[in-house]
Amino acid sequence: MNKGHRERMRERINKHGIEGLSDHELLEYLLYFVQPRVNTNDTAHALINTFSTINRVFDSDQTELAKVGGIGPQSAQFLALIPEICRRYYVSRHDKRERFISLGRVVEYLDALYLGVMEETAMILLLDAEKTLISSKVIAKGNMEEVSVHNREIVSAVLGHNAVYVVFSHNHPSNDPYPSAEDALLTNHLYVTLKSIGAALMDHVIICPNGNFYSFSKENRL
Repeated sequence: MNKGHRERMRERINKHGIEGLSDHELLEYLLYFVQPRVNTNDTAHALINTFSTINRVFDSDQTELAKVGGIGPQSAQFLALIPEICRRYYVSRHDKRERFISLGRVVEYLDALYLGVMEETAMILLLDAEKTLISSKVIAKGNMEEVSVHNREIVSAVLGHNAVYVVFSHNHPSNDPYPSAEDALLTNHLYVTLKSIGAALMDHVIICPNGNFYSFSKENRL
């Protein structure tokens, strides 16, 4: 291990941050924290060669990461946790009493919730009468293509939190935000179900990793 190289890397980051680092240099530096006595430069290059980009490294699961030479279980877990840490950071920055009165605000919050989520996942935002967030909840998880959602789980959450408004959301890892026929049918069923218990479906928003989204409310489909 080149101790001088690590010290120069740390000094470089102390002075200039990470903006000047290439992707493999950033990965090399991050691995210092879990591989204190190993030359992580070759491992960082192997990660980029395997996954092409740093976001694909972070989006990969631990099993795939562990297949790369130099990456053991501890390093794989560390890298896989980075999107979850970022997600927790972004969500915690939001004012818990902020009102969700605009689509832009809803999408911004959902983007944070779905950061690094690569399997199709359904979530709900539960809001009070003033559209202030009460709770956010994962309803169901699927695979890269589909997720199964049951209205009774949503109704239970709404009644349990005395929510007045609900934003239903799910992600499309494919980056195609347009809803399927099943998405539209689910939206209609959920709208009727929530109305029957005195709550309102404020929107169904589909979120994509590339920033695209689809809003049923914006498209006048509620």
